[in-house]
Amino acid sequence: MEVTKNIYAKLQQARDIIKETKLVKIGRNTFSNYDYYTPEQINKLVTEATKETNLMPLFDLKKNEFGYYGELKIINLDNPEEIL
Repeated sequence: MEVTKNIYAKLQQARDIIKETKLVKIGRNTFSNYDYYTPEQINKLVTEATKETNLMPLFDLKKNEFGYYGELKIINLDNPEEIL
């Protein structure tokens, strides 16, 4: 992997890694008849893609006057000042 890649290039590379996976969806919605990736499978896909691209996703659960919300940050570990 090229160390000089910026966070956007790495994010696209991670997306490509996930798209190219041969993982079979094991979740099944029998009411609407469709298959889906389970949370465990999503975790595996994201973990592998971010490890290969040297990105670190950070999720934070926050609360404001409207209730709870999630905040996602992605850090380029080759250049930690680069945060998305």
